[in-house]
Amino acid sequence: MTVRFLVIALSINSLVYAETHIEKNVIYGMYSGLALLMDIHHPAKPNRHGLILIQGSGWNSSQTYDAQPLTMLTSSIRFFVPALLDAGYTLFVVNHRNGPRFHYPAAVEDVQRATRYIRYNANQYGIDPDRIGAFGYSSGAYLAVMLGVLDGTGDAHDPDPVNRVSVKVQCLVGSATPTDLQVEGGSGDPAVASFRGSYGHGLQTRRRIQWLYECIVRHPLLHTCPLLPLRCSCFTGMRIK
Repeated sequence: MTVRFLVIALSINSLVYAETHIEKNVIYGMYSGLALLMDIHHPAKPNRHGLILIQGSGWNSSQTYDAQPLTMLTSSIRFFVPALLDAGYTLFVVNHRNGPRFHYPAAVEDVQRATRYIRYNANQYGIDPDRIGAFGYSSGAYLAVMLGVLDGTGDAHDPDPVNRVSVKVQCLVGSATPTDLQVEGGSGDPAVASFRGSYGHGLQTRRRIQWLYECIVRHPLLHTCPLLPLRCSCFTGMRIK
């Protein structure tokens, strides 16, 4: 009886793993000898669409050895994961450099690197390299938006082939998105001040963010994914050509 129970239990576990599984701590880049990591959530029935998930953190994380990584999904974005997996999306949950140790543009550069890595290895992960989106919450939403508004052209002469591919995503969704860090930083928000550091935020980037915001206000997003209630005002999003 014990042996039979063990066989049944192992069979159930194998079935669950075959339906959905997670690749933990995949290295998508290196910074000064430190690994940049992400978790990849594989759906049971992939639709060949990849979605980069960036959770909110206030651009600050614990700096200790036992610090909880952003891939743990503790922000509100975690509530969408089961439905997105059921719909067939392959999810790439990114860990990025954060304050108070790192400032702008470190986190932006990390999510750009992650996007390039995912696109370069699209066949390995069973996704279409031209069907990659980004979904973020709060500070993570800001980073997701940046993937849409910053120049994402790859460097054809870079010795790393990953850096030769485009960083552009085909769609983006942000929840509780901060869109103008000059305004929010000027109001004394310590998280924004920590993120910006002494770098500040360029006027050109600010104008691009403002352009995106105006597009969203004037042309509200009606549909990006049938699973997400994006008519709610707390969401912003855009399909990018």
